[in-house]
Amino acid sequence: AGDRVRCRVRVANVYRRKGRLGEMTFLILAMDGTDESGSPIFSGTTTAILR
Repeated sequence: AGDRVRCRVRVANVYRRKGRLGEMTFLILAMDGTDESGSPIFSGTTTAILR
């Protein structure tokens, strides 16, 4: 507790696909976090689907 973490999110990819309900946009986000010394402590990705 009390540690400072720097988080960064970037758009890794964007693409479109057609689905049953129409066109969808997929937004792939890449995240990473570093501690105060700049050492990586986590990374991950998430996908947002926009209609």
